[in-house]
This record gives sequence, structure tokens and C-alpha cells, in this order.
Amino acid sequence: MTDVGGESPVEPADAFGALASEHRVAVLRAFADAERDGDRTLSFTEIYDALELDSTSQLSYHLDHLEGVFLRRSEEGYALNRAGEDVMRAVLAGSFTETPTFEPLSLSGECPGCPGTAFEATYEDGLLTVRCVDCEMRIVTYDLPPAAVVGRSERQVLEACDSRVRHEYAVAVGGTCAKCGGVAAVRVEERESRGRTDAYAVAHCERCNNRVFAPVAAHVLFHPAVVAFYWRHGVDSTAIPFWDIGRYLDAWDVEVTGLESGEPSVSVTVRYAGESLALSMDADLSVAVVASTGAE
Repeated sequence: MTDVGGESPVEPADAFGALASEHRVAVLRAFADAERDGDRTLSFTEIYDALELDSTSQLSYHLDHLEGVFLRRSEEGYALNRAGEDVMRAVLAGSFTETPTFEPLSLSGECPGCPGTAFEATYEDGLLTVRCVDCEMRIVTYDLPPAAVVGRSERQVLEACDSRVRHEYAVAVGGTCAKCGGVAAVRVEERESRGRTDAYAVAHCERCNNRVFAPVAAHVLFHPAVVAFYWRHGVDSTAIPFWDIGRYLDAWDVEVTGLESGEPSVSVTVRYAGESLALSMDADLSVAVVASTGAE
């Protein structure tokens, strides 16, 4: 088994402290500009020429704070290490410095909590949230990076967020955290919302504590057997947005047992256009096809 190692680990306070200067952030921006021109390594002189500093000694001072934390040095010059690339891209994306704007967007769907079919997407407390207009149930939430709103309409922003989150969910329930690459523990959990309790497929990163979850039935929506099942009827289930899966899941039969014992088992019968497909899931969300029937 491999693990994180190194002779000189960097303390978090030192890492963040290395960025406590507009000149050091400017150094990272210089590498971003150079990368656009195809250069990933810069000499001391090239960095100095890209910045507005009073002396070379001032640059040396700042490079000393960045080297080993966000920069690595070789005979050819300086280059960003992995952490430096992450920080540089976060700076360019405005992740820590910009606040996105999003005008409310009207949507249609089927609310799982009431007969309502009118939804609204709004930006609330740093999240893009889709709610039912009638009962105000939260249907789905997405984090909204500032870069996601640039050059897109509100509808395109929502679709981009949904596509990204569906990808992150698929990676996470496969056992890998989409945020940090750590091990994600996958399990079935009960979650209570607005007086009802439902079973969810949950992936919890053991390193960065990131959690992603979706209704347990939605987990099988991306299984090849279910994708093929819907594809025969002209429906691409991999493109169904999370806010609209209710119109499909409402016709399914879902049974969860064994949660109390810690060994849950899930049975899902997918129904569409008079056909059905029965599947089962165990505690780690492994899916097995049980049976299928033709048109009734």
C-alpha cells in the first residue's frame, strides 16, 4: 500500500502563508501567462521581467517563500509543482475572490413531495438550488464556481453544473473522491427531509470529508443495463438532469431492507413504456440484473 510521504512535508499554515503577498500571487500568474504560450519553466530573469519589483533581491525573497511549497527549481529554472498548479488555476478561476451571479430560472419537473410540476433554480448561500415552487422542497443543489457563469445563459449554467455533478457522483460512488482523489466509502443511508425518510446512495471521502449523495434509485439510472433499457425507447438516461429524474423514478418500485443490521440490500424495479427491469444492490452499491420483462 502506498501513502503520502516526503522528507519535508509542508504545514498548512506555511502553505497559505506563502501566498500572503500580492507579489507571490503575481509570480503564479506569470506562470499561467507563460503556460498559455507553451512554456512551463521560467528562468529567474523571465520571472523578474514579468513582475513589477524594485530589485532582484526582492524577487529572491518571494521565490524563497514559494520554492518547495508551490514551486520547484531545477537547472532549467522554476516551475509550478502540483500544488502550485492547483492554486494557480484556482486564482484564474476566481474560486476564492469572485462571487457568481445567477438570475432565478423557471423549470419543469415532478416534485417528489407534492403534485407540483413547477420548479425554480436560484443562487442561495453559495449554492445553486432547485426547489419546488408549490411546497418549496429542495430538489437538488449544486456548488456554483464563479467560472461556471462566464459566457453561459442561466439554463446553460444549470446544465453545466448538473453535468459536472453527475460526473463527480459517478466517480465518488466508484470509490474515488472527485475533489481530492482520496478513498470514498460508499454505503446506503437513510436521510430525513420534510417529514419523510428515504434511502440514499452516499459516498464519503475519508480524507477531505467531501460527501455526495443521491436517492438510491437514482444510482442505477447510470447502470449499463438501465441505459440500454431506456435507449430502446429513445431516452438517454445518462443525460437526464438530477432535477428531472422524479418523472422517471416515480414509476419505479424500490425496496430497502437490512439498514438496521448494517447490511442493507436494495431491490429496484425500473418501469417504462410497459416494460420492467429488476435489479438488486448490496451495501457497497454493486448492481446486479435480476430479471427483465417485455411489454405488458
